[in-house]
Amino acid sequence: MSIGVEPNSKPETQYVGHLSNIDSGVQHSQPVNPQQQITYIDLKYRPKVNLRNWSYLLFLTGLVLIFGYNDIIWDNYQINAGKLCCYSFAIAFFMDASYSNGKSKWKLSTDQSNSTLSVSDRLAHFDVLLGILCIIGSIVLMT
Repeated sequence: MSIGVEPNSKPETQYVGHLSNIDSGVQHSQPVNPQQQITYIDLKYRPKVNLRNWSYLLFLTGLVLIFGYNDIIWDNYQINAGKLCCYSFAIAFFMDASYSNGKSKWKLSTDQSNSTLSVSDRLAHFDVLLGILCIIGSIVLMT
């Protein structure tokens, strides 16, 4: 047996809500609706055109170009596969930055972002930097 509780005693009534005193001294409470509706909102960023998936395809294309082919013959011109790889990487980085920028704007519109510079913003800045470095690398390869 637990201490302080008699086996046949009734628990005290607990009131939830606003209590108001009536002249007779009886307290009444306003009923609380126990069946509150909870609506689940699926908040995932789903753009019409997912540029991140296309950027993955471009990364894969660049890797196939650099490891699969040494030189590609195209309309009687020899193009170094390294240049095409750098260009495909640069375009892929810019597409990923565009995706991250769209996601960041979407987060702001749905009030999910509470920091001044979110991860998506940082990733977009990093992608733009890498894209510029890839373009510089392809220009260096041309000379």
